[in-house]
Amino acid sequence: MNLPPEFSLTIQNHDDGWLPIEVVPYAESHAPWFSGVWKRMADGLAKSHALVNSPPPGWIQWKPWSWVHETKPGYERRNTLVALANSQVVGFINVWPDSPSGIDPSRNTLYIEHVAACPWNLTSQLWQRKYRHIGPALLAYAQWHSQSCGNDGNLSLHAADAAALDFYRKLESGRPQPLFTHKQTGILGPTPHGHHVDRKLTYLEIIANGGLELLEDYRNDKF
Repeated sequence: MNLPPEFSLTIQNHDDGWLPIEVVPYAESHAPWFSGVWKRMADGLAKSHALVNSPPPGWIQWKPWSWVHETKPGYERRNTLVALANSQVVGFINVWPDSPSGIDPSRNTLYIEHVAACPWNLTSQLWQRKYRHIGPALLAYAQWHSQSCGNDGNLSLHAADAAALDFYRKLESGRPQPLFTHKQTGILGPTPHGHHVDRKLTYLEIIANGGLELLEDYRNDKF
């Protein structure tokens, strides 16, 4: 689903230049980036942290190579979208269209289950990241996707941990109006596994009210 021509999603590379990304539905041609590269980097980083007795980053526990092939009942609505730059997978987002708002069930949202840059775009004790600002670009696309699938640009999500919550706070800072209309705990999302963890996490909503603020950050005349 292509963006309107007046918008371009871009990310930053190691020499501070900017390059465009394309967001596409997951395909089996993307599988080696997850089951091969991602998994091996995660395993290696986990081992390095164990050797020096330091806690690994939270994303070590993520298993996107498994999520994209989930066949358990209840996961049929999960859609995986992949971000590509120079033919490389640089990040992904799992979304659930037509998910009732946790605040106002009469309003539908696009629920974001996972949003992440790939490990090679995250600084660790073993490597420096290759690309930056992938998360905001994926969220901007998600808002466009929400509007396109009939959810009016509305987004909902749970912050997975303190680092994720800090990311969303930084995304909101400096804007003339609050980005997230609701921030609270005790709310379940649409996923079958949500009842195990969601109530402990901070739930966030973006109600677009006719505007796509995240996407507006990528209007061509701003670059």
